[in-house]
Amino acid sequence: ALAAAGGVAAAELTGGAGSRRIWTRKLSGEVSAGPWVSGGLLLVWDTTSSDLTALDARTGRYRWHTGIDSVSSYPLVSGGMLLIGGVDAADQALIGVDAATGDYKWSVATVSGISGGLTTVAAGTGLAYLVAGYRSSSTEQPVLGVDVRTGQTVWTYSFDTVGDAGRPAYSGGLVHVCYSDGYLYTLDAASGRLRWRRRLARPREMFGRDLLFSLPAVAGGVVYVVSNRDRVHALRAATGDPLWTAAIGGAAHNTQLVPGPMVAGDVVLAGGTDGILYAVGARDGRPRWHRAVDRSTGWWSERPDWLWPPVTGGVALVIGEESTWYGVDLASGRVRWRRPGAKQAAAVAAGGLFHAYASEHDVVSLDPATGRTVRYLFRGSLSHVPGGTLAVSGDVVYLYAGFPGEPTTYYAFRAR
Repeated sequence: ALAAAGGVAAAELTGGAGSRRIWTRKLSGEVSAGPWVSGGLLLVWDTTSSDLTALDARTGRYRWHTGIDSVSSYPLVSGGMLLIGGVDAADQALIGVDAATGDYKWSVATVSGISGGLTTVAAGTGLAYLVAGYRSSSTEQPVLGVDVRTGQTVWTYSFDTVGDAGRPAYSGGLVHVCYSDGYLYTLDAASGRLRWRRRLARPREMFGRDLLFSLPAVAGGVVYVVSNRDRVHALRAATGDPLWTAAIGGAAHNTQLVPGPMVAGDVVLAGGTDGILYAVGARDGRPRWHRAVDRSTGWWSERPDWLWPPVTGGVALVIGEESTWYGVDLASGRVRWRRPGAKQAAAVAAGGLFHAYASEHDVVSLDPATGRTVRYLFRGSLSHVPGGTLAVSGDVVYLYAGFPGEPTTYYAFRAR
């Protein structure tokens, strides 16, 4: 029976010899966002009750739930605080919740009214970094540094012109953010002082083709960004000195957010506005390979776990046209294998295997070298259908399944 508090049933620990399932947990309500894993918590949001529920990611035990009007960014635990981009008191806000207890602590309004777009956040050195304001050409979007313990704004960086800012990225004491004036800005994370800026595109026009508005990626002291001119740029993160620029092709037609690049070993993966996935060398920007992808799988989603194909064993799992799965050699671009699969953008890598929807009911684990099914991780039914994305923490894979009007069941599986 469901527990009275929060409509939560006891977690069932189901691990045993030969079993991949670690635990299950049944919750009342219908999940509409998640699951997410951060700071040892498995988090889900129910649109019916407007509750954000936290389970212990290791055991499945119920931890807490709290009311959140909406969740618009990936929840992130930093400094003992759960940081959530969402709606609070009818405003877009960054919300701070005690990660241990679920107690509401503070919120920082970023937009007046709920129509201003997403609040996106990065964190480090005890501060959260976020972009505030409307995503429109009529207002400026300053960058804020907020103390995660108190919610106090420590610093604000304002741009010289009205425009739009992309999602911030934190690494090595620096915050990198793209702005629609065509510049990549790098700020000191502690003070908000401008360290350097570099123009990589012309200022955006209403229907123009130039736009620098992606999430930067930082690896090995290098920051990588993509512009809607179909260019990948690599710069030294500390100084802004340009290292290389690579053209990735495609007729630019999308003036909205493009995915930021992903660094995988010595390869940078970048999405062109033509819907093609390109790979270039991380050191020199030389083209390696490219492959068409199915853009309906969340190619331009704000969700960071939907942006890129999972990679393991030197292979990238790419969902191509007509829901065909390709195992692409990361170094050469050679297709090692192909097989039919489901269209859901719910593929992850953990434990040296890929885990993905084989159909709308079933989740399988695949050998990255051959594409063969190692096992069925989860087999659903018409009345118990898995949904949403798969979440990963270490070598554990999480998913949920249910049916409209019925309680939702959450599962944790050993990946290997």
